[in-house]
Amino acid sequence: MSNSLLRLPQVVALTGHSKSSIYLKVKTGVFPKPIAIGDRARAWLSSDIDALIQAWINKSTQSEIRCLVDQLENCKNTSKED
Repeated sequence: MSNSLLRLPQVVALTGHSKSSIYLKVKTGVFPKPIAIGDRARAWLSSDIDALIQAWINKSTQSEIRCLVDQLENCKNTSKED
């Protein structure tokens, strides 16, 4: 699977959510956290955003989306340990 990095304007365009809405959703656990790509730069994995959009298409509940986001975060944390 190919993974690219998406900066905030791209995530806004793909999801239709505003910057403030995205960061609020990150804070409440229903949107994946961005990863650091520099001292002050952040980006999202395209696979995380694709999975989230698919969950929305499937009409997943907030609880299901929170579980998905937790799984995505756990996968990133596991990759760091390897």
